[in-house]
Amino acid sequence: MENQNNKNHKILIADDEPGNVEAIFQALQNIGYKMIVANNGQICFELAKSDHPSLIIMDWDMPVMDGLEAIRKLKEVEETKNIPVIMATGKMTSTENLEMAMRAGAVDFVRKPVNPVEIVARVRSVILLFEENKKNLILERKLLNQKIVKANEELELNKKHLQKTHLNYNKHLKTIPNFS
Repeated sequence: MENQNNKNHKILIADDEPGNVEAIFQALQNIGYKMIVANNGQICFELAKSDHPSLIIMDWDMPVMDGLEAIRKLKEVEETKNIPVIMATGKMTSTENLEMAMRAGAVDFVRKPVNPVEIVARVRSVILLFEENKKNLILERKLLNQKIVKANEELELNKKHLQKTHLNYNKHLKTIPNFS
């Protein structure tokens, strides 16, 4: 079941309940992801900045900083804003809560206690999406760099053409007799 590609991915689990963390670990342990844990939103934010996980599974209700505030903070910082977050909660499960989590920046939402099959499926799909987005960003940067190189080449050609035109203009001015 373990995929060699999964070893390249780190999942940050932010939850203050050891039983919830254990359930997620058990569901994902045979897949091969590296997993790290934070027991509140502030630690999650700090670990996200230093460890650059591929995905965060975020509990809503935690001490120090709740999950919603942590997501908002993550989305404000350049180095963490593109990390996908799955909101996991057992209390805030209404449609309005789902909408709040998505507006804050979560990409998915699971109810606790987590169903092992569901969490595996959601993690795999979000990581696949994360990989595709990363590939797209790399392609966009390459295209942008190619456009910049091409624009600079055209600018150099235009400069040379302008210099040549200026020289021809100056030569032409010298051939016009001065009648003063």
